[in-house]
Amino acid sequence: MKKILFIYHQFEDYFNYFIAEAKNLKVKLDFTNYQEISLNFSNQEINIFANSISLKEYDLIYFRNAWRNSELSILISLYAKNNHIPVVDPVFTAGFLWIDRKSFEYLTLQKNNLPIIPSIFISNQQINLTDKMSFPLVGKYTDSSRGMGVFLVENKKELSELFNQSDKSHLLLQAYIKNSGDYRLFVIGDEVIGAMKRAKRNKKEIKNHILLSKESKAYIPSEEEKRIAIRATQVLNYSFAGVDLIKDENGKISILEVNRSPHFTRVMSTNKINIPRKMIRYLISASN
Repeated sequence: MKKILFIYHQFEDYFNYFIAEAKNLKVKLDFTNYQEISLNFSNQEINIFANSISLKEYDLIYFRNAWRNSELSILISLYAKNNHIPVVDPVFTAGFLWIDRKSFEYLTLQKNNLPIIPSIFISNQQINLTDKMSFPLVGKYTDSSRGMGVFLVENKKELSELFNQSDKSHLLLQAYIKNSGDYRLFVIGDEVIGAMKRAKRNKKEIKNHILLSKESKAYIPSEEEKRIAIRATQVLNYSFAGVDLIKDENGKISILEVNRSPHFTRVMSTNKINIPRKMIRYLISASN
């Protein structure tokens, strides 16, 4: 029986889907949060434990949430690599610096010629750099998630106030694209397994996130949209991803962002697919 360790920051109700599917697929799935991880350093060896069980006992380690615990995530990844324990996502053992931030993702996407929204990453002392952009702009905290930390900025005064209201040193500013909603494509490995269009709660709302949207419905993506979503997931070295696309008034596609640990319940219900089962099957294959 395969033994998979599922590391998380905070237990979520939807984890119960994974528990049920692991049982159905006869996989031993252990859950641990970062507070239950301990490291033992000695001259003879280094060992890492999850609830007193050595990580060497597992066939695969899956980081569900990692960005709030980057130190432990990196230590666990290095340990796993040295002990030949597969890790999902491969970004953790790919051999280059990983930071779960929108700015890092945008740099990687641009480097690989994927369509992104024109953006600048500035501090409060560099507001004049917006002179080359047209307001309104969308401001984003690069460490935010679930549709939080996203703001419509109408002018320099509002931008300055946004900096003053936060302890963030930098802000990602992007061109505002008029839209009726955006598109979430759910990727597992090299396949888009489902997609949906997310509508706004109201016309003034700029965020289309699953938890904030008025409604969502199943969407059949074009081959080009699927190509972009799969390629974005690949260049970021993610195994699972929610790739958010947006189209301007001329139909031009841009990547809003790529979520490494996307919520899936809405995509699952609108597309009538069992995403946890597909994810666990992928983890099983990755452990071989």
